[in-house]
This record gives sequence, C-alpha cells and structure tokens, in this order.
Amino acid sequence: MALHPARVAQHIHYKVTGPGHKPLITQLYFATDPVFEGDPDKNYVKDPILDSRELIRPVTVCPAPEKIRAAADFEIVLERL
Repeated sequence: MALHPARVAQHIHYKVTGPGHKPLITQLYFATDPVFEGDPDKNYVKDPILDSRELIRPVTVCPAPEKIRAAADFEIVLERL
C-alpha cells in the first residue's frame, strides 16, 4: 500500500482500461475505516483529498472457518471514446 502523507483513510487505487473506452483512474474507500468514526456520510471530510461520499462503499464481513473475509461492491463503468 502506498503512503500518502495528506491521506488518512485506507483506500485502493484503480486504473481500468478497455479497447474503445477512456481510461478510468479512481479509488475505493471503505465505510468501516476507523477514520470515519462509524459515520462516513458525515465524516468523509476527515480525509483532506475526499470531496464526495460517493467513493466510500459499505463492507460486508463474512466469517469463514479459516479466516475472516470482507466484501465491498464497487461498480466501474467506462466511458466510450
């Protein structure tokens, strides 16, 4: 994971490309991140780079016998050229 001194929330960067589509560079944040203090709708501004709640996704924790697993849906749509 890359470190960003101005960033406080955990996130994943995406660069998605496809033939005949504009490249998309975006990031995904997790609603369960402690920086949001249980309320990402109000506290997303605690990360100075985040200017919208839109990139924060709910997380579903799924206990499994060998380890805990988590899932987050993040729909990606590419714009045609």
